[in-house]
Amino acid sequence: MKHAMLGIASALMLLAWSAAAHADIRICNHAGEKIWVAMAAYQSGRWISSGWYGHENGTCRTLVKGRPTNTRYYFHVQGESGKRWGGPNRFCVEPNDAFTIERAEEISWCEPRPFFCRWTADGPREEIVVTPGYAGLHESRCDI
Repeated sequence: MKHAMLGIASALMLLAWSAAAHADIRICNHAGEKIWVAMAAYQSGRWISSGWYGHENGTCRTLVKGRPTNTRYYFHVQGESGKRWGGPNRFCVEPNDAFTIERAEEISWCEPRPFFCRWTADGPREEIVVTPGYAGLHESRCDI
């Protein structure tokens, strides 16, 4: 019985480690239209924004594979109809083409867009579900 309990405990620890090791950040589109996503994260001492990641309605897409390296990621979503989902933080984007922008928080020279934040330090997996009424999520620990 003691050996069986140790085996169960070892299996549970392995499952917990495995779930944490395979953490992802995914965006699922239930907005009723095609969406494009831009994201921003702090990397190598600077803010970097990138996009546009297209999602057909009813699909999910992993934007960060594996364990996130930051505790917070920022997202801006645009719908095919022109609808936008954002929050109180602003980062630079290239409005019409694929982009990667370093120092994306320096918005005096670019077209800034509102980004919402997702805190990633509390769980092994983060899934953002965009719906027509989704307003993003703002937490005080996300303020830049």
